[in-house]
Amino acid sequence: MINLYSIIVGLFTISGAITAILSWRSIKKQKMTSLWQAIEATIIESSSSSKDNNLMPLVKFDYEVNDINYQGNVELPLGEANAPGFGERFTKQYPIGSKITIYCSPENPEINTLQPGVNKESWLMLTIGTVSFLVGLTFFLLYI
Repeated sequence: MINLYSIIVGLFTISGAITAILSWRSIKKQKMTSLWQAIEATIIESSSSSKDNNLMPLVKFDYEVNDINYQGNVELPLGEANAPGFGERFTKQYPIGSKITIYCSPENPEINTLQPGVNKESWLMLTIGTVSFLVGLTFFLLYI
């Protein structure tokens, strides 16, 4: 007979495994960005609120690859978007007409990023997922 404890441990173990797998896939994709080419882009729009969400700032940039123009958006830092005054502080960093360096995919120049490489959050999620999986598996094997 399966008890509630084994169900909880099983779900904890499975969620840890899923988190670790998804984080690892994300890290593999992010590693590829460190090989992308650096390109100069120009800020074309900088607003402390967007049409879709008045709490989220919008910063757009324009860049050129192989004589073809592209546009992109500056991605917001994780966890800061709802802080008071964030929109004004964020857009001050990106005034219209200023130059920034972006990194774009050689296979698909529409895909770009401001920060190439793997971010800390992905490593943290991989660690949390792996530890959760191992702890859950250990409890499952020892106590159930």
